[in-house]
Amino acid sequence: MRRRRRRPGLLPHDGPGRSDVRHHADARQHAAARRIDAGHHEEPDARRRAKPRPGGHAGQVPGAAPPVPADRGRGRRPRRRRAGAGDGLRDPALPDRPGRADRPARGDRRRPAEVRGDGAVPRPGGPQVLGHIEIGRWLTHEPAAGLLTDLDTVLEEAVRSEHPHLTRAAAHLVARGGKRVRPALLFLSAAFGPDAAAAGAGREDLLRVAAAVELLHVASLYHDDVMDRAETRRGSPTVNALRGDAEAVTAGTFAFARAIRLLAEVDEVVTAWASQSMLALALGQMQEAENTYNLDHRLGSYAQIAARKTAALFELSCRAGAHLAGAPPAAVNALGHYGRALGLAFQAADDTLDVIAPEATLGKRPGTDLREGVYGLPVLIALHQSGPDADRLRDLLRRDDLSAAEQEEACALISASGGVSGASAIAQDYAHQAVTHLAGLQDGGPKDSLVRLARYVVMRPY
Repeated sequence: MRRRRRRPGLLPHDGPGRSDVRHHADARQHAAARRIDAGHHEEPDARRRAKPRPGGHAGQVPGAAPPVPADRGRGRRPRRRRAGAGDGLRDPALPDRPGRADRPARGDRRRPAEVRGDGAVPRPGGPQVLGHIEIGRWLTHEPAAGLLTDLDTVLEEAVRSEHPHLTRAAAHLVARGGKRVRPALLFLSAAFGPDAAAAGAGREDLLRVAAAVELLHVASLYHDDVMDRAETRRGSPTVNALRGDAEAVTAGTFAFARAIRLLAEVDEVVTAWASQSMLALALGQMQEAENTYNLDHRLGSYAQIAARKTAALFELSCRAGAHLAGAPPAAVNALGHYGRALGLAFQAADDTLDVIAPEATLGKRPGTDLREGVYGLPVLIALHQSGPDADRLRDLLRRDDLSAAEQEEACALISASGGVSGASAIAQDYAHQAVTHLAGLQDGGPKDSLVRLARYVVMRPY
């Protein structure tokens, strides 16, 4: 029987007792509607461009990477936590989800292959590698689509190092492609500034910052996979499954360092924003770890984690692109609000896909996160229902391990309890909110592409 890991060193739970939240549409879940400090960046009155200096900008703008997780033991799962876990980490609260949604209707793991250690940057391949090409098809703004194509070259160069094993490990996820949503947002947001058509150095700056944002995302995935003991990512074995936790943590730290160097070469303001987003990632990761296997995890706490781990980088992408192109502060802020809402929609949709997407499409068995005690939005909505389906789901999730059949049953119960339909409704609400923030921006291809991206986020197959 596969044994659960122990999560040492988690913060004590000082929040209230069992949650009285009964449904995702309860207004109490959204009572605190202020933006968290770590993810919300207002455009400054004056732009401060950094001039490249020998050795970079070390020490000018503080920006610490998320703490490196320690190797986790393989003991039994920890004792279950009381509701309200993580409340002690709470920032000023979250943005509201627009409106009050109607109550939804009830409705073989493979042995990983060995990795070569020759130092070559692997070429793309696998189920999800064409994700950014798919994103490109949703863009009606040709310059942004062209920048997405050129981004791969910048990323490949950024993950090279003098150590072949480090290069190989750091390039592992970059070579798998991914969707490149964050760089796409940055390129599209840059179209709203007077410098949008700039070539040469301006274009190179956009590519550097887009690569940095993508590397921040990739670095967080390496660390996530270690903490969750994930075995697959983007349709292939994870680095920690192939080469161990130490190499995966090192690859993630290297990606963070490369991202900081790229940012420091371009702009001080964007570097400061990025450091705030990195702090948000670390806080969100710790808050998620606190709530592992927590059947009474509050929906409001879930939204805070999503804002920190996902929405913060979406917002950074939009603000950075507009700022670099010289967009006025009002446009920078509007695009930042769009990115933040879109990030929340993306996470809600991502959690839904973890329950319903086929294994061949998702690259892993549906409901894999259930085995590791990471409960996404559909799961939490289902757990907050009453009735035999919710009771049975709780019974399954209390077990030390889930068989493949039980995992499949749990996913079916989540759907039957309204978890999938409820999470889908929330994703659509956030996507709609994102589009409303674009109302004051100039009509045209870039705006049309942002609207289409909001539609893609809630309709994507993986």
